[in-house]
Amino acid sequence: MAAERCIAVRLTGIQPAAEFAESAIALLHELDGASAINVMFDWTALSGWDDNDRAARSCRQWHNAAHLIRRMAIVHDRRWNRQAAALAAIMRKSRRDVRSWHAGEYTEAMQWLAHSA
Repeated sequence: MAAERCIAVRLTGIQPAAEFAESAIALLHELDGASAINVMFDWTALSGWDDNDRAARSCRQWHNAAHLIRRMAIVHDRRWNRQAAALAAIMRKSRRDVRSWHAGEYTEAMQWLAHSA
């Protein structure tokens, strides 16, 4: 089995919701024409969003980048369940394989990403 291509994105401190949405656009430009990748979102060092309602809405922007993503893992504290669920729903609507993991399950999430379904 070939190793899957994976990028890790770690959010720390206060995350601007608009910047989170813009990162989807940046991914589109960076990977234009590339084969689908696996994405690890590590939100364990995230201390908050500048606007919780806008954060959930900013996940919608990831719909545009969904075709570039094969699998996505989101590792987060329980307090970010709403935002992780919003992002996961967007990915699932685009028929992407996505799982949410509790903080402390980073290794398990990486193993899941590394293996084909």
